[in-house]
Amino acid sequence: MNASLDTNAASFSDLHLVLGSGGTRAFLAGAGTILACDVAGVKNWKSIGGVSGGSIISALYAGGVPAPVLVEEVIGYDFSKLFRQTGTIYRLIRSQFPRRPKNMERLPIRKGIMTSDGLGAIVEQHVSTWPANFWTMAVSGKYQFLFTANGVFQVNKGAVVCISDVPAPLGVAIRASCAVPGILESIEFSGRQLFDGALSDFGDCPTEIVRRHFGASSRKIVACDVSGGMTRKRKAWLILGRLITGRISQRLHVHSRADEIFIAPRVDHLSHSLEFSLTREQKEAAVLSGFSAAVERLAKSGLLSGELLTRCLEAAQSYTNLHRLFIAGQMVTN
Repeated sequence: MNASLDTNAASFSDLHLVLGSGGTRAFLAGAGTILACDVAGVKNWKSIGGVSGGSIISALYAGGVPAPVLVEEVIGYDFSKLFRQTGTIYRLIRSQFPRRPKNMERLPIRKGIMTSDGLGAIVEQHVSTWPANFWTMAVSGKYQFLFTANGVFQVNKGAVVCISDVPAPLGVAIRASCAVPGILESIEFSGRQLFDGALSDFGDCPTEIVRRHFGASSRKIVACDVSGGMTRKRKAWLILGRLITGRISQRLHVHSRADEIFIAPRVDHLSHSLEFSLTREQKEAAVLSGFSAAVERLAKSGLLSGELLTRCLEAAQSYTNLHRLFIAGQMVTN
């Protein structure tokens, strides 16, 4: 490896993939990141997981959908069919918010204005059993719920309790991790109402849970985060989400990304995370942003070089190039 290169990863072995939250942005950019890793030869992951929008794409990939197929399929999805609107924000506020603020901690808002049945169905259509190396996470009150192939774990302040030694239904876990408070309905599991995994103590892209639960070294973590950091808008959403879910008193742990292979795609052409009526061109641009950011970071980490890097840089110039070089001819049925 060139001495000028970052030394975050010495080899392709024992790497962990973490895809953060961000709704459709995370879904699409995550697919591009996965394709870049796949092209680079990083395919045998020790663990694959994510929260919220990142949980969807990571579940499909961990479940065996080949990266080129994954990209074309997510671009072809009609996202609006994955969710069904059942109400309005105004009606939700009128019917659900308690009158006294002191009750907020005890009364999380369970309903949303949309259901996610379609999302659960399409995930289980592609992946029938829980992938051996896949994980995701959701929250309920002060607890994080970690879903794995080895069961379900309740996490709080360093204490980990196994509440089930068998995996949960995959569709249920994904829907729970994507349950944006007030927007998507919460999901009941083990007597609790579960919400968006991005609201956990570990943030939008929870690499810390991989270090703690899977014993991963920071240098062995490849993370994709489209959140753009803790902006004022992001902080306001986080406070509101924690208020709605009864997590307002929980502390957010901020961790250094210095040693991680940290990929931060810019998906500025999508104004917010929950955009469901996207054109093919918008989807292609989001995928390309994930691919381009991943190529740059993988090259810096020494995982991508030489002629292959040259081809990847050419592919990153346009989706037409990307499709020609790494998708067309690679498509196989899952």
